[in-house]
Amino acid sequence: MKMLYTNKLLLFIAFLPIVSFSSCDNEEDPERKVIVHYIRFTDPTNIVPISRAPRGSTIAFVGEGLEKICGVTFNDIEATLNPVFVTPTTFIVSIPNEIPNVITHSIYLRTSDGLFFVYSPFFVELPVPYIRAISDLQAADSVEVTLYGAHFYADVQGNPPVVIFSPELDAEVLSVERDSLIVRVPMGTQQGAVTVTTEYGSATSSFIFRPDRIPAEPPESDGNETPVDNSDPVTETDEVFL
Repeated sequence: MKMLYTNKLLLFIAFLPIVSFSSCDNEEDPERKVIVHYIRFTDPTNIVPISRAPRGSTIAFVGEGLEKICGVTFNDIEATLNPVFVTPTTFIVSIPNEIPNVITHSIYLRTSDGLFFVYSPFFVELPVPYIRAISDLQAADSVEVTLYGAHFYADVQGNPPVVIFSPELDAEVLSVERDSLIVRVPMGTQQGAVTVTTEYGSATSSFIFRPDRIPAEPPESDGNETPVDNSDPVTETDEVFL
């Protein structure tokens, strides 16, 4: 998937008024500018600037006038900002663990004097996709099928995940939901696994599309089955979170 981002970190300043924030204090010097030079991990032996980090990790902003920062949002998830870890030259915050509904690859900063900053691009790493099932194992070429699973994210430009059928055929993606993808089976598709790729990684299906034999469905219950000993059950999960 072609990425349109550059490695250069940009700080865009938009002078938009903030209606009210109870946690903001307006007593700082209004002439003092807020500047973010870079972001790094909190390990003092590692001061290399970063442009991405996992959910739940703790990062440090380095700059000037940072005592004015009173709110931090990653994508659309508000982080908890502890004033104890805010100084004029640095502030420390943990990236929320929640998965955002809107992915912008941006950090939004509120200041005590009513300014709104956008730090971009910054990637909060999300789980790789997971493929659980397909609606029709024997679908013909050009037929629409649904892939079921988790973490099917479009990128920030709205480009859908890349779906590949065997042998290396790119499927047309018709609909994207977090837990399902509607795609059109490519012309010339052969027997094989299906792969889904997002900007966070790739997943290959455990099932084979167009298998020689379709697994039989379990018979319907007639209510007279012999009880089964479940003293040592095997646990299965439908989703895998990495």
